[in-house]
Amino acid sequence: METPKKRWRLTWSSHLRSLADHGHRFVAQAGGINHYSKMPIELMASTNELISSLERYSKSYEAWIKSGAVKNPDKFLPSEP
Repeated sequence: METPKKRWRLTWSSHLRSLADHGHRFVAQAGGINHYSKMPIELMASTNELISSLERYSKSYEAWIKSGAVKNPDKFLPSEP
């Protein structure tokens, strides 16, 4: 018996949160990744700015969704554990 193919999609805000979390792990060098510490200072600063920008955007986006911008906000927000 074949199961139907389903698309298990994450919301945009879930992707944003996930990418910011990955950035924090990259900077923290979790899992033995150590090339962040070998980057030039300018690239390190850009990496930190990118992570901060993603977090700010994610919070703003979620606040906008919660403000009533769409009919079903729960459909666009990540599920809380």
